Amino acid sequence: MLRISRRGYTATRRVDGRTITYRVRPTVYYRRDIGAPGRGRRVIPELEEGKMTKVANEMGYPNVISIPDTRLREFARRLIRRYGEREAFGMAHAQVIFRKRGLPHLEKFRKIRDLISEEMRKTPGWR
Repeated sequence: MLRISRRGYTATRRVDGRTITYRVRPTVYYRRDIGAPGRGRRVIPELEEGKMTKVANEMGYPNVISIPDTRLREFARRLIRRYGEREAFGMAHAQVIFRKRGLPHLEKFRKIRDLISEEMRKTPGWR
């Protein structure tokens, strides 16, 4: 549910030839999330903190951002081995979605997501 806060304002109406000025009070109400126009509502689940960082720590890096591009494929494989293809892709894709409007390091997470996708395509039975 979204919390909507509306500002108060002054309005005027004409009734029987007279102009009536009145004040509309500020209000707060809740409504269902319908998303931005043309984008729809937010469908990414809540992120679980630290799952990708644990794998980065096993590789000897303090966080995902500090992994060099040359070792991203190994990182993607470790994520798949630990969490499964679908969950690993979901974690990387969620980072891409949440970072697309200004958070840094979008390209690194996009590369990780694409590498996981490549690994998934190699799996027999993948459609």
